[in-house]
Amino acid sequence: MRVSVVVAAAKIDGRLMLLLESLEKQTRLPDEVLIVTPADTGDLRGLVSSSSLETKVIELARDPGPIGARVFGGIAASGRYVAFIDSDCAA
Repeated sequence: MRVSVVVAAAKIDGRLMLLLESLEKQTRLPDEVLIVTPADTGDLRGLVSSSSLETKVIELARDPGPIGARVFGGIAASGRYVAFIDSDCAA
């Protein structure tokens, strides 16, 4: 059973790292975390490289908004089960 987590991230800040840390503490770790963000949000790859989770970054040419980010992430997810969360939340 593969589980994917799609994160809609409009801007990148410390809250995203708190989210990743909270996902790392779950009893059942996700098989992949997809972070969907506009391309101009900064050094996201450097930020998430410290996470032990399998993390993929999807940078879009324009800001699709939270719903669009979830749609893009859901399409790209490989898990049978997909959970959606915003970057300013904790799991």
